[in-house]
Amino acid sequence: MDINEIAIITPKSLMERIDRLEYKLDQLLSQKEAGIKLIDGEEYVNEARASEMLNIARSTLSSWKSRGLISFYKPEWSNKSFYKVKDIISIQSGVKRLSNKEIDAEAKSYLLKNKK
Repeated sequence: MDINEIAIITPKSLMERIDRLEYKLDQLLSQKEAGIKLIDGEEYVNEARASEMLNIARSTLSSWKSRGLISFYKPEWSNKSFYKVKDIISIQSGVKRLSNKEIDAEAKSYLLKNKK
């Protein structure tokens, strides 16, 4: 809104704003209850919630992480690792997502085969 514009707030527009705020607050609370963090617009979960969602031990998840089988995010402001919810859902549904190591290996293999 421009500083020179006059905002006219009617009871109806005020109620609509309150409804939108309530909806957004409900979303944030349900994400918090589910252990979901929004980081740069992506939904992430911590290690405990990720292992619970995948129905695996935390040690198994840690092993997958160290072997590059699952991607993770470690923000500068935390010493904890976070996992993308969509990656976990892909694993749950059986869709194989390649790790960075696997992508690099496939790229090198492709380049060697197609070297001219």
